[in-house]
This record gives sequence, C-alpha cells and structure tokens, in this order.
Amino acid sequence: MKKLNPTKMDFSFLKINAFKIAFLLVLLLSSKLSQAQIFCTTTGINNSNDEVKCMLQTIDGGYALVGNSDSGFIQRIFIQKYDALGNLNWSKVIRNNYSCVANSVVQLSDSALMVSGYMITSSALLATEIALVKVKLDGTILFSKKIGNFPLASDESSYASVSCSDGGVLLACQTNKNVNSPIDLMLVKIDAAGNIVWSRDLID
Repeated sequence: MKKLNPTKMDFSFLKINAFKIAFLLVLLLSSKLSQAQIFCTTTGINNSNDEVKCMLQTIDGGYALVGNSDSGFIQRIFIQKYDALGNLNWSKVIRNNYSCVANSVVQLSDSALMVSGYMITSSALLATEIALVKVKLDGTILFSKKIGNFPLASDESSYASVSCSDGGVLLACQTNKNVNSPIDLMLVKIDAAGNIVWSRDLID
C-alpha cells in the first residue's frame, strides 16, 4: 500500500470549507442582529435600552419573554410572545408613574402568564412593592397590580418565581422593614388572581 506523505498533501479544500463556514457564520450573525433590531423596536419605546430577564417555552410551542426598557432613568416592563418559529405574536409594555421592573415569568395551569418583579411607588423614598402582571396567551392583560407592605413601612421586591400545582405562584423576594434594617429574604405565596395567600420571612 502506498503511504501518504503528509508534507505533500493538498490542504486547499480546508481553505474552501473554512471560507464556506465563515460565510455561513456571517449570514447567521446577520440574521441574529436583524432579529435583535426588530426585537428592540417592538417594545414600543424608542431610544431605550432593553434587557431580557426571563424566558420560557409556552404550552402552545411558542415562547414568552419578559424584560425591562430603560429610557430617561425610568424603567418599564415589556412582555413579548413569539410562536415556535420565532415570529412575534404580540408585545406589551407596562408603565407606572415611576419605574417598574420584571424579573420572572411563569405559566399557570390556566395557561396564562404571571410576570413578577417590583415597582417604585415613591420617588422621594424610592419605596418598592411587588409588581404582578397576568396576561393571557393571546396578549390580553388580565390585571396589573402591586402587592406588599408587610408592614406598611417595608420595601419588597420579587426576583424569582415558580408555578405551583394548585394554580398559584411562589415568589422569592427581598424585604427590609425600614431604611436602617438589613435586607432579608421572604417567600410570598399568591393565588392565580394575585392575592396573597401567605408570606414568610427567612431570617438568619
């Protein structure tokens, strides 16, 4: 059998394949950049900085994502729904008088999405309360509200959530009872209507 001399082998095919791979990568990146540009304009807020905080696959095979748009030092929540091919179905923006932030989204047993985070309720004290938004898969907003004040002078912010078998949601939150107190962890259980079932401080 004739042995191949590695010093005389022709590697020109590698250059061709490398060129093809580079070309495909350019096309892929161009496609991703184009999608990102479209994504940024669907929030309905021009000249804003958009940040995705959480994403999940919905029961219809599509995807839902939530995040925040920062414009003029005011944050707003955006919620977007895509189909299985990445086509945008709808986009919603949630505002209040100051800033509101989304950190998590879960899908409930009734197929609706529950978005959680926090909103600033006082510009002077920068007081925060838990923000909840429930929206159907077709984009219909069922409610947008705030919960909290355990007790009245405390601040609460929700950072993570999980759907429960009873149709409710468990929120992982931070809380402090006043401006001089340390920040503690807190669990808050809500039902499908966003009503508080119970809350527990997790103090060391």
